Amino acid sequence: MSARPFVAPASNRVTVKVLGDPSQTHAVLDGRRTLELSEDRSSVTIVKGVRKARFVRLRERDYFGLLREKLSQWTH
Repeated sequence: MSARPFVAPASNRVTVKVLGDPSQTHAVLDGRRTLELSEDRSSVTIVKGVRKARFVRLRERDYFGLLREKLSQWTH
């Protein structure tokens, strides 16, 4: 089991196809919905959604400062 981020332009259409037996394969979409693949459906195509996402930013955070803070917690 592994997950690797993949970033593509919003205008792209990305298709992921299972090359082996798809009957034991599941696609997890947006971390919530699970799609079971089968002989009839051995690929998933991803396109830009219709709805826009809204994000809340509480305050400006320095990514590397936050990373350093989290990693230092593990060393104590």
